[in-house]
Amino acid sequence: MTIAMPLTRNALLNAGHRYLDALAEGAVATLEFTSGALLTQNCQPISIADGLLGRRCPVRYRYLVADPETQQVAVFAVVEEDEALSVFGSRLAFEGGAIREAETLVCRKGESSVFDPKRLVEPNPLFDAPIAEDERQSRHELVDYANRYFDGIELNSAARVPFHVECNRTENGVRTTNRADRPGSMGCAEQFDRGFFGYIESMRERRFPIVDTERGLVWGIAFLDVPGTVTHLDLRDGRRFELPERMRHPRSTLLFELFKVAGGQLREIEAFMVNLPYGTTSGWRDVKPSAP
Repeated sequence: MTIAMPLTRNALLNAGHRYLDALAEGAVATLEFTSGALLTQNCQPISIADGLLGRRCPVRYRYLVADPETQQVAVFAVVEEDEALSVFGSRLAFEGGAIREAETLVCRKGESSVFDPKRLVEPNPLFDAPIAEDERQSRHELVDYANRYFDGIELNSAARVPFHVECNRTENGVRTTNRADRPGSMGCAEQFDRGFFGYIESMRERRFPIVDTERGLVWGIAFLDVPGTVTHLDLRDGRRFELPERMRHPRSTLLFELFKVAGGQLREIEAFMVNLPYGTTSGWRDVKPSAP
C-alpha cells in the first residue's frame, strides 16, 4: 500500500494554482480527485461537472494561502462568467496530490449587499508580509484573534478585539472601513464600538481550517445570521442609522474571511461572502461550534 506524502507549502500553492488554471480552461474534471471526493458550491453538494467547475471561467484575480499541517489551500479569486465577473472562493483539501474536498463559494451581482469584484486587481501586499521569527504566534493564538473578531460582531463591541489603528476590511472587493463616502464606514474598532452590527444575530459554524504562522494569516469560514427584523440602529453616539432596504432581508451570509495578525493585533481583513436563505448550514462533517 502506497502512503501519500504530505505536500509542502509551495507544492500546495502550486496545486491551488493548477486548480484555478483548470477552472479557467474548463478542465477541472482533468485534475486528480480522490475516490469519493466531496464537493460543494454555496453549501450544496455538486459533482465535478456541476456549477462553475463544469464551465470555462477565465480567472481575473487570485490569492492563495496554504497550510501544510492541514494539507489545505484557501483560494480567493475573481472569475469571468459570460462576460460578467463573479467572486469565487474555495477551500481545497488534498490527499497527496489529489483533491479530496472542494468547498466553494460563488457570489454574483445581486447576491450580496456589497459587490465590486473589478476592484480586485492585485493582492494586498500586507497579507504576504512575513512575520519576524521571534514575533510569530502559535496556530492556537492566531485562531483566537480571528475568533475574537467573530465574537465582537455578535457582541457588537470591540472590547475583546485587538484592532490595529490602521486595520481595514474589504468585502467582495469593496473596502468597508475608513471611507467617507459610505455611511458608517469608519475604522474597524469604531464600527464595532458605535454599534453598527446590531442587525446581526450570530456568527455560527465557525471554522479556521487554514493557518500560516510565518505570515500571521488565519482563513476562516462562518455564517453571519441576519433575521431581517431590524430596520434601524440606535448608535452609541446618539445617532439613528436607517438600514438600507438591501440589508433588511432575512439571510444567512456565508463568509470566507482572511485575517492578518501582526504585533498582537488584527492588521487587515478580507472577506468573500454570499447571501443564502436564513438558517442555511454548510453540511460539512468537520464543522465545530467554535475554535479553541
